[in-house]
Amino acid sequence: MSTQSAGCRLIPSTGRWSTTWAARRALPDSPRPRTVWRGPVAPWQFRAVLVWALFALAGCEGDGPMVPTYPSVAGTYSGAMAGSAPLLKNPIGGGISWGTGTRVTIAVDFTLVIQQNGSVLSGTYSLDGTGTICSQDSVTCVIDTLDGAGTFTGSITEAGHLSVEFFSPGCSSTATWTGENAAGSFTLSGPYTVFDVDCSPLAQFSSNVVLFR
Repeated sequence: MSTQSAGCRLIPSTGRWSTTWAARRALPDSPRPRTVWRGPVAPWQFRAVLVWALFALAGCEGDGPMVPTYPSVAGTYSGAMAGSAPLLKNPIGGGISWGTGTRVTIAVDFTLVIQQNGSVLSGTYSLDGTGTICSQDSVTCVIDTLDGAGTFTGSITEAGHLSVEFFSPGCSSTATWTGENAAGSFTLSGPYTVFDVDCSPLAQFSSNVVLFR
């Protein structure tokens, strides 16, 4: 295909410039001819598309699936836990009988050792303190050692919400607690049961405990 003619330059496969300049160039004071691009994409459009495509590629470079990140909570935590609840068993171990309205009060140190793999939590827990059983008029009270230990499994979300299931091997019991993570500490809340020596429930509590690293 020819690429040169009088006053008209052709561009193969793309389009062509059309001008009336050749017919008017004999007149010195003639205004510049009108130039019209005839083709699928004008040059300035092509440049705009090319620049946009380059920016689009640059913006996508290195992008990939978002990898979730979870708060780091691995470590050893401890806190004080206390509560009071009605006595569920009467008589208790040792044959001691109690009247209506008898309550069980506890005061224990709660320790949690957490291992973490991404969102998955596991570890051990221990309780060490005292349990007090008092009659309604508080005339008769029995104070005894309260202890326990076991394992737990759980999970944490990207926002720091925890869900933990405790397992007590001594009495084959479980309890599920939920909580919120904060810098160096977190709050756990949920139900738990204090058992007699024969693993029968003495009292059921609902606790809200703050544990610090």
